[in-house]
Amino acid sequence: MNTFRAYPTVGYRPALLLVTVAAVMLTLDGIWTPYSYWIDELFSVVASSETPSRLFWHWIMVDVHPPLYQFLLQGWISIFGAGETATRSLSALAALATITLLTVTGLRRPRLAPLAILLLAMPYLYYNGQETRSYSMVYGFAVLLLLAQLEGRERLLRLTLVLLAWTHYFGLLLGLSLLFARLLMARRLPRGDVVAGLLMLSWLPLHLHFGLLGSNVSGFWIAN
Repeated sequence: MNTFRAYPTVGYRPALLLVTVAAVMLTLDGIWTPYSYWIDELFSVVASSETPSRLFWHWIMVDVHPPLYQFLLQGWISIFGAGETATRSLSALAALATITLLTVTGLRRPRLAPLAILLLAMPYLYYNGQETRSYSMVYGFAVLLLLAQLEGRERLLRLTLVLLAWTHYFGLLLGLSLLFARLLMARRLPRGDVVAGLLMLSWLPLHLHFGLLGSNVSGFWIAN
Protein backbone atom coordinates (compact mmCIF):
# COMPACT_ATOMS: atom_id res chain seq x y z
CA MET A 1 0.00 0.00 0.00
CA ASN A 2 2.84 2.41 0.83
CA THR A 3 4.41 1.64 -2.52
CA PHE A 4 1.13 2.39 -4.26
CA ARG A 5 0.74 5.73 -2.47
CA ALA A 6 4.32 6.69 -3.27
CA TYR A 7 3.86 6.08 -6.97
CA PRO A 8 4.33 9.37 -8.88
CA THR A 9 1.00 10.67 -10.15
CA VAL A 10 1.67 14.31 -11.10
CA GLY A 11 2.47 13.20 -14.65
CA TYR A 12 -1.10 12.01 -15.12
CA ARG A 13 -2.60 15.50 -14.90
CA PRO A 14 -1.86 16.67 -18.47
CA ALA A 15 -3.25 13.39 -19.80
CA LEU A 16 -6.31 13.73 -17.58
CA LEU A 17 -7.03 17.25 -18.82
CA LEU A 18 -6.48 16.21 -22.43
CA VAL A 19 -8.87 13.27 -22.15
CA THR A 20 -11.40 15.52 -20.38
CA VAL A 21 -11.40 18.04 -23.22
CA ALA A 22 -11.75 15.24 -25.77
CA ALA A 23 -14.62 13.66 -23.81
CA VAL A 24 -16.51 16.97 -23.62
CA MET A 25 -16.06 17.63 -27.33
CA LEU A 26 -17.17 14.13 -28.29
CA THR A 27 -20.20 14.33 -25.99
CA LEU A 28 -21.36 17.61 -27.51
CA ASP A 29 -20.42 16.75 -31.09
CA GLY A 30 -23.62 16.65 -33.11
CA ILE A 31 -25.91 17.18 -30.12
CA TRP A 32 -27.21 20.43 -31.62
CA THR A 33 -27.89 18.85 -35.02
CA PRO A 34 -31.21 16.95 -35.00
CA TYR A 35 -31.23 13.49 -36.52
CA SER A 36 -33.90 10.81 -36.44
CA TYR A 37 -34.72 9.03 -33.21
CA TRP A 38 -34.11 5.29 -33.21
CA ILE A 39 -36.86 3.05 -31.83
CA ASP A 40 -35.79 3.00 -28.16
CA GLU A 41 -35.41 6.78 -28.13
CA LEU A 42 -38.83 7.12 -29.71
CA PHE A 43 -40.28 4.93 -26.96
CA SER A 44 -38.71 7.18 -24.30
CA VAL A 45 -39.98 10.42 -25.84
CA VAL A 46 -43.52 9.22 -26.56
CA ALA A 47 -43.86 7.63 -23.12
CA SER A 48 -42.57 10.66 -21.22
CA SER A 49 -44.83 12.99 -23.22
CA GLU A 50 -47.85 11.33 -21.59
CA THR A 51 -49.53 12.20 -18.29
CA PRO A 52 -47.81 10.72 -15.18
CA SER A 53 -50.59 8.17 -14.70
CA ARG A 54 -50.56 6.99 -18.31
CA LEU A 55 -46.76 7.00 -18.37
CA PHE A 56 -46.71 4.69 -15.37
CA TRP A 57 -49.46 2.21 -16.27
CA HIS A 58 -49.37 2.19 -20.07
CA TRP A 59 -45.66 2.54 -20.71
CA ILE A 60 -43.41 1.86 -17.71
CA MET A 61 -45.29 -1.23 -16.60
CA VAL A 62 -44.81 -2.85 -20.00
CA ASP A 63 -41.22 -1.73 -20.39
CA VAL A 64 -38.21 -3.79 -19.28
CA HIS A 65 -36.60 -1.03 -17.18
CA PRO A 66 -37.29 0.64 -13.83
CA PRO A 67 -39.10 4.01 -13.86
CA LEU A 68 -36.64 6.67 -12.61
CA TYR A 69 -35.28 7.86 -15.95
CA GLN A 70 -38.69 8.04 -17.62
CA PHE A 71 -40.10 10.26 -14.89
CA LEU A 72 -37.04 12.51 -14.97
CA LEU A 73 -37.39 12.76 -18.74
CA GLN A 74 -41.06 13.64 -18.34
CA GLY A 75 -40.14 16.58 -16.11
CA TRP A 76 -37.40 17.58 -18.55
CA ILE A 77 -39.80 17.54 -21.50
CA SER A 78 -42.34 19.63 -19.59
CA ILE A 79 -39.69 22.34 -19.25
CA PHE A 80 -37.67 22.13 -22.47
CA GLY A 81 -40.01 20.37 -24.90
CA ALA A 82 -39.83 17.09 -26.81
CA GLY A 83 -37.43 18.11 -29.57
CA GLU A 84 -34.45 15.92 -30.36
CA THR A 85 -31.86 18.33 -29.02
CA ALA A 86 -33.95 19.06 -25.93
CA THR A 87 -34.50 15.43 -24.94
CA ARG A 88 -30.95 14.34 -25.73
CA SER A 89 -29.56 17.20 -23.67
CA LEU A 90 -30.67 15.40 -20.48
CA SER A 91 -28.32 12.53 -21.35
CA ALA A 92 -25.62 15.00 -22.35
CA LEU A 93 -25.99 16.69 -18.97
CA ALA A 94 -25.55 13.35 -17.20
CA ALA A 95 -22.45 12.63 -19.29
CA LEU A 96 -20.97 16.08 -18.60
CA ALA A 97 -21.63 15.67 -14.87
CA THR A 98 -19.79 12.34 -14.98
CA ILE A 99 -16.89 13.91 -16.86
CA THR A 100 -16.70 16.69 -14.27
CA LEU A 101 -16.82 14.22 -11.39
CA LEU A 102 -14.01 12.10 -12.82
CA THR A 103 -11.83 15.10 -13.68
CA VAL A 104 -12.20 16.72 -10.26
CA THR A 105 -11.55 13.38 -8.55
CA GLY A 106 -8.42 12.79 -10.61
CA LEU A 107 -7.07 16.27 -9.89
CA ARG A 108 -7.81 16.23 -6.16
CA ARG A 109 -6.77 12.61 -5.59
CA PRO A 110 -3.84 11.95 -7.91
CA ARG A 111 -3.72 8.24 -7.03
CA LEU A 112 -7.13 7.91 -8.72
CA ALA A 113 -6.05 9.83 -11.84
CA PRO A 114 -5.27 6.67 -13.90
CA LEU A 115 -8.71 5.28 -13.08
CA ALA A 116 -10.33 8.61 -14.03
CA ILE A 117 -8.48 8.63 -17.36
CA LEU A 118 -9.58 5.07 -18.10
CA LEU A 119 -13.25 5.80 -17.35
CA LEU A 120 -13.19 9.05 -19.32
CA ALA A 121 -11.75 7.25 -22.34
CA MET A 122 -14.68 4.83 -22.57
CA PRO A 123 -16.64 5.54 -25.80
CA TYR A 124 -19.78 4.38 -23.98
CA LEU A 125 -19.76 7.62 -22.00
CA TYR A 126 -19.97 10.15 -24.81
CA TYR A 127 -21.80 7.91 -27.30
CA ASN A 128 -24.76 7.48 -24.96
CA GLY A 129 -24.54 11.12 -23.92
CA GLN A 130 -26.21 11.81 -27.28
CA GLU A 131 -29.17 9.42 -26.90
CA THR A 132 -32.56 9.92 -25.27
CA ARG A 133 -32.08 6.86 -23.11
CA SER A 134 -30.98 6.17 -19.54
CA TYR A 135 -27.56 4.76 -20.37
CA SER A 136 -25.40 7.82 -19.69
CA MET A 137 -27.19 8.22 -16.35
CA VAL A 138 -26.47 4.57 -15.56
CA TYR A 139 -22.79 5.13 -16.37
CA GLY A 140 -22.69 8.21 -14.16
CA PHE A 141 -24.29 6.46 -11.20
CA ALA A 142 -21.94 3.48 -11.66
CA VAL A 143 -18.93 5.81 -11.57
CA LEU A 144 -20.27 7.56 -8.48
CA LEU A 145 -20.85 4.17 -6.84
CA LEU A 146 -17.27 3.08 -7.57
CA LEU A 147 -15.78 6.30 -6.19
CA ALA A 148 -17.97 6.16 -3.09
CA GLN A 149 -16.78 2.61 -2.42
CA LEU A 150 -13.12 3.51 -2.95
CA GLU A 151 -13.37 6.54 -0.65
CA GLY A 152 -15.51 4.91 2.02
CA ARG A 153 -18.44 7.32 1.67
CA GLU A 154 -21.13 5.00 2.99
CA ARG A 155 -24.20 7.24 2.82
CA LEU A 156 -23.43 8.32 -0.72
CA LEU A 157 -22.79 4.71 -1.69
CA ARG A 158 -26.15 3.51 -0.38
CA LEU A 159 -28.07 6.36 -1.99
CA THR A 160 -26.35 5.67 -5.30
CA LEU A 161 -27.15 1.96 -5.03
CA VAL A 162 -30.86 2.76 -4.87
CA LEU A 163 -30.78 5.35 -7.66
CA LEU A 164 -28.83 2.99 -9.92
CA ALA A 165 -31.22 0.09 -9.28
CA TRP A 166 -34.25 2.25 -10.04
CA THR A 167 -32.70 3.51 -13.28
CA HIS A 168 -31.80 0.24 -15.00
CA TYR A 169 -31.86 -3.46 -14.15
CA PHE A 170 -28.19 -3.74 -15.06
CA GLY A 171 -27.70 -1.19 -12.29
CA LEU A 172 -29.59 -3.47 -9.93
CA LEU A 173 -27.28 -6.37 -10.84
CA LEU A 174 -24.20 -4.21 -10.37
CA GLY A 175 -25.42 -2.96 -7.00
CA LEU A 176 -26.30 -6.42 -5.74
CA SER A 177 -22.86 -7.65 -6.85
CA LEU A 178 -21.22 -4.89 -4.81
CA LEU A 179 -23.34 -5.70 -1.74
CA PHE A 180 -22.40 -9.37 -2.08
CA ALA A 181 -18.72 -8.44 -2.28
CA ARG A 182 -19.07 -6.26 0.81
CA LEU A 183 -20.73 -9.18 2.60
CA LEU A 184 -17.86 -11.50 1.71
CA MET A 185 -15.26 -9.00 2.91
CA ALA A 186 -16.96 -8.01 6.18
CA ARG A 187 -18.79 -11.33 6.87
CA ARG A 188 -21.91 -9.29 7.63
CA LEU A 189 -23.88 -6.41 6.12
CA PRO A 190 -24.44 -3.24 8.15
CA ARG A 191 -28.03 -2.18 8.67
CA GLY A 192 -27.63 0.60 6.12
CA ASP A 193 -26.60 -1.88 3.44
CA VAL A 194 -29.58 -4.10 4.23
CA VAL A 195 -31.98 -1.15 3.97
CA ALA A 196 -30.38 -0.07 0.69
CA GLY A 197 -30.70 -3.62 -0.64
CA LEU A 198 -34.40 -3.78 0.22
CA LEU A 199 -35.04 -0.43 -1.45
CA MET A 200 -33.13 -1.57 -4.51
CA LEU A 201 -35.31 -4.66 -4.80
CA SER A 202 -38.61 -2.95 -3.95
CA TRP A 203 -39.47 -2.06 -7.55
CA LEU A 204 -38.93 -5.58 -8.90
CA PRO A 205 -41.99 -7.31 -7.31
CA LEU A 206 -44.21 -4.39 -8.35
CA HIS A 207 -42.97 -4.67 -11.91
CA LEU A 208 -43.44 -8.44 -11.93
CA HIS A 209 -46.93 -8.33 -10.40
CA PHE A 210 -48.53 -5.33 -12.11
CA GLY A 211 -46.47 -5.13 -15.29
CA LEU A 212 -45.42 -7.34 -18.17
CA LEU A 213 -41.81 -7.85 -17.10
CA GLY A 214 -40.73 -11.29 -18.29
CA SER A 215 -43.61 -11.55 -20.77
CA ASN A 216 -43.58 -11.24 -24.53
CA VAL A 217 -44.18 -7.55 -25.19
CA SER A 218 -43.22 -7.52 -28.88
CA GLY A 219 -46.83 -6.88 -29.89
CA PHE A 220 -46.96 -3.83 -27.65
CA TRP A 221 -43.79 -2.40 -29.17
CA ILE A 222 -45.00 -2.94 -32.73
CA ALA A 223 -48.42 -1.46 -32.00
CA ASN A 224 -47.00 1.66 -30.42
